Amino acid sequence: MPAYPGAPNRLPGYPPEALQAGCRAGLVAVRVHIGTEGTVVAQTPIPGRPVADDSCHLAFRDSVGLAVAKWRFFPATRRTCRVASGAPPDCSEVPIQIFVDIEFTFDVVEGRGVVRSQQ
Repeated sequence: MPAYPGAPNRLPGYPPEALQAGCRAGLVAVRVHIGTEGTVVAQTPIPGRPVADDSCHLAFRDSVGLAVAKWRFFPATRRTCRVASGAPPDCSEVPIQIFVDIEFTFDVVEGRGVVRSQQ
């Protein structure tokens, strides 16, 4: 069963300093490593999807890092079943570590910074 985000997770904010600096659109793709307790244990760039290193994208990346570090997930689980002859299956679920790739799109709409996410 895959991990899925808890309801109170908030999207990163569009950094006010990026808006004031004239930053427009940007994309931050991050691999979120989720531990067996449903907490974020690490964030890394998605292989082959580096974040641009200009000041706008660095501000976007920092915003993503701060927000995602606070996120909580319902942990992923692995179900295993043992079958004994003539008995019903004996199944159990064990929490496992997993990662999820998420893209955050930063944009300016009608003068306001907007952030969207996609898995």
